[in-house]
Formats: sequence, C-alpha cells, structure tokens
Amino acid sequence: MTTETDKQGHHFRVGALACAVVSDGSYVYHDPASLLFVNAPVAERDLALRAYGIEDETWHEYVSPYSALLIDTGKQTILVDTGAGGFAPTNGHLFENLRAEGVDRATGLVC
Repeated sequence: MTTETDKQGHHFRVGALACAVVSDGSYVYHDPASLLFVNAPVAERDLALRAYGIEDETWHEYVSPYSALLIDTGKQTILVDTGAGGFAPTNGHLFENLRAEGVDRATGLVC
C-alpha cells in the first residue's frame, strides 16, 4: 500500500447537500497489532485478527488516511476536520487539496 493520497476528493450527495471527502494525507503506523490493540491479551488478539485473515507476524504496517468532510449547503461551505495538521511529512496537505477542489480559506469557509 502506498502513503500517497489522491488529490481528487470523493464526491457524493446527501439529499440537497453536496459533499466531498478531501485528503489531508496519510500516516504509516508500524507494528499495528501491538499499537492498536495495546490492552488485548496477545493470544486473543492474534486469534481475532486471524478471523479476519490478518496474521500478526506479517502485518508490519497500517496506512491510515486522514480525511476531512467538505459540505456545500448551497448557502455555506462547511469543513469538518479531525485536525491531523502536518505531524508527519505524509499529511498536512488539506489546504492544498481544498484548493484543488476550488475552495480557498478566504472564501467564507465555516469550520
């Protein structure tokens, strides 16, 4: 899996709302089983992972996307963002990807 993210947003509608999922980037988490299931007993964790076809011995990384939701109500443009904010070189690209969507911070974006 790559850490590159698509600059093109995923567009969809919910009733009258026009929505887009806009990428802020991604981050690679190494040794994800022990990181994501820190309190789980190892034997139980590994059994649960195997039920979904995941082997702890071969699961070396998890690439997590960081995305924001852009909502156009027709009157306002609203950004719902989780705030990754560039803690790694592979994320912090939200504003450049918003510009690719035709949205500039100075255009009256409601956050």
